[in-house]
Amino acid sequence: MYSLFYRKFTSYYLNPATLCFFTALTIVFISSFKLAPEDDGYRIAIALLLAIVCGFACAFNLRRFLGIEETPISSIGAAAQGYIELLGYARSLTPMKSPIHGIPCVWYRLWVYARNDHGLWQLEDYQSSHNSFTLSDQSGECEVNPDGAEVIAAIRHQKQQHDHRYIEDVLPVGKQIYVLGELDTLNQQPSEHDLWREANQLAVSWKQNPAKLKARFDHNLNGMIDLHEWELARHEAYHEVSRKYDPHAEEKHVISRPKNQDRLYLLSGVSPHKLRERYRFWAWLHFAIFSVAAAASIWQG
Repeated sequence: MYSLFYRKFTSYYLNPATLCFFTALTIVFISSFKLAPEDDGYRIAIALLLAIVCGFACAFNLRRFLGIEETPISSIGAAAQGYIELLGYARSLTPMKSPIHGIPCVWYRLWVYARNDHGLWQLEDYQSSHNSFTLSDQSGECEVNPDGAEVIAAIRHQKQQHDHRYIEDVLPVGKQIYVLGELDTLNQQPSEHDLWREANQLAVSWKQNPAKLKARFDHNLNGMIDLHEWELARHEAYHEVSRKYDPHAEEKHVISRPKNQDRLYLLSGVSPHKLRERYRFWAWLHFAIFSVAAAASIWQG
């Protein structure tokens, strides 16, 4: 529940919540000159608290700005393995619709709030889709696993009905999606080692029917399977296993949460240009407030 709350808070509410916090503490700070004119320690504590909160908010936005700014957008077909940015159009692997408005989508999340006995909104339910979807551009396509991602939805709906409030975030089908994450290319054709391992397992299973094994591989008709005949059986098992796989199978590209947990994994229905500008603005604003708060604490001290 903590991780759900953290993602919800940081994705949408950190910046406005920090501004509200700043406004409230500023009012308290100014009022303290009337209510406690001699208590400089009280005002220093307020200024330091505000500096800490704004410093955290600045770091939060700066991290996202630098992640987007420093990683170039790649085409899917030419993308290298590792941490990359992709921009493409979303398509469902399995048809799915958002729970409230029925919008065809590749991802959704839903918060359901209910009024408690005190008339306040309280979280009653949270839902989030976990289905992978396809991202494609002119050069190719890849599969996107949304688990563990910070998602900035393209569409948000709110609905209130019978003392319940519903907030629905959606990434619709056909929408251009920006992804910052780690790309792996999976070879759907097994390796030579895996083929031989499976072949040996098949050959060993043939031993459970000795009569059939002898009828098939006892070429000198001596009633035994010698080492040469057993080697022929192993090669025949290898050919049988190989025929199960398509030699022309294409490689499968999958983008998911980076193995390095400190790296950002971001899915966005908002363009990378707008995201950069948004995070740059908030980072500078929080830094300015941080600077003022730090200066105020030094001045009071």
